[in-house]
Amino acid sequence: MKKLFSSLLAVTFALSGMAAETAYVRMKLAGSNPTYSTSTIKLTENSDRTPAYESGYDSECMMEQSNDNSVLFYAYVGTQECANIATNNLDGLVLCFNTNNIDQNYTISFELVSGRDLTLYDRVTKTSTPIVQGESYPFSVEAAQVGRVAIADRFVINYEAPAYVIMNGDFADPGNAWTYTSNFTDNGTNFSLNLDLAADTWYHFQLEEGYTPAIIAADGSEFNRTNNSHNLPVDGWHSALLLYADVAGTYTFTWYDLTDNLTITFPAAPVTGYTVTPNAAGYATFSAAEATVIPDGATAYTGTISGEELVLNQIMGGYVPANTGVIVAGVAGTPYNFAIYGGSVDAIGGNALKATATYTTSMKNVYVLKGNAFLEYVGTNALAANKAYIQLPEAGQNNAPARISMRFNGTQDVENVETEAVKAEKFVENGQVLIRRGNEVYNLQGQIVK
Repeated sequence: MKKLFSSLLAVTFALSGMAAETAYVRMKLAGSNPTYSTSTIKLTENSDRTPAYESGYDSECMMEQSNDNSVLFYAYVGTQECANIATNNLDGLVLCFNTNNIDQNYTISFELVSGRDLTLYDRVTKTSTPIVQGESYPFSVEAAQVGRVAIADRFVINYEAPAYVIMNGDFADPGNAWTYTSNFTDNGTNFSLNLDLAADTWYHFQLEEGYTPAIIAADGSEFNRTNNSHNLPVDGWHSALLLYADVAGTYTFTWYDLTDNLTITFPAAPVTGYTVTPNAAGYATFSAAEATVIPDGATAYTGTISGEELVLNQIMGGYVPANTGVIVAGVAGTPYNFAIYGGSVDAIGGNALKATATYTTSMKNVYVLKGNAFLEYVGTNALAANKAYIQLPEAGQNNAPARISMRFNGTQDVENVETEAVKAEKFVENGQVLIRRGNEVYNLQGQIVK
């Protein structure tokens, strides 16, 4: 039984009270031309060594391939790629290799083999090959893996695959009888299963691995969207695992047998709203595929182009229509939640602000918000989701302005609130940040407060 072998080996060492080299092998990876394309890894098992990196015993692999024929053969010790590995237990060691630019067919040769029996498990073919002096293991890679591709999870030392992995639980009748049983798909040390589950429901279950005797993996762990991965003991306490399915959809269960880890991938959660945070100047752009509710403390504006200005018009109905670009004004750095509104909201015509969902690469005369003005966008990457932008007509691209300032309908330019010669004084009144300049008081949107 592979699950108990490590602990039995440790007990044997403790009883002997002395260090011993229990296994050694040198393995050589070669492509079609072994004269030029070989790489060697050395594995030593000794009770004095540890799984951690030990200078003088473990040594790093030179991770450079000298030519198109060359290959690399190594294993990770912690985060370091090593060509010499010395550890107290080789069981479960994962071997990595880098392909060359030429070959699909490779061979691993076994040399200087001594000590206890070891096997090489291939996760792709799902077969174990005895590591015997003078023998070799031929294998192939996919065409897409030719070209110095790092393959970090194909080979494992002394891995015994379970005959099956199944899940028992109450998925057919949540909270009641455990009548559900289903087999996982064998992916070679990884096993997976997809289940369509109901929303807002607790499920109870456990895993069973097909060894002799069968092994149960369950310890009472709770799985949810923010805590969806646990390493499970494979013997001892067998208390049911719990899963809270928050939304209806397909849940993917993945059992990583090498690490005894179960990870559940949840379906995407439905969007209930969007967080919009004004920049240091107190402004943000926003758009969404759904109509949204304008939250307290924030003001939303559409805009029209007048020369080199964007004239802002406040939305008075309390809702931002779907697929509508807007300017959001509020307290700098304060997040505002624009909740999705299920009702019907009429579109607003004549709006120069466009939802970023409509942007395609290399569009010209595009302007994006920077501080309290719009500057020309010179990139080619897609704009951020749920933002807004301005695009001037193509005919004017040669005379496009460097910036487009914002002006609230019926008030002065936004930037002038901060840049007039008269010294500005900020203060807070009734929880609102206001600006006093001369005899007038303005809010952060540049509007005069009566």
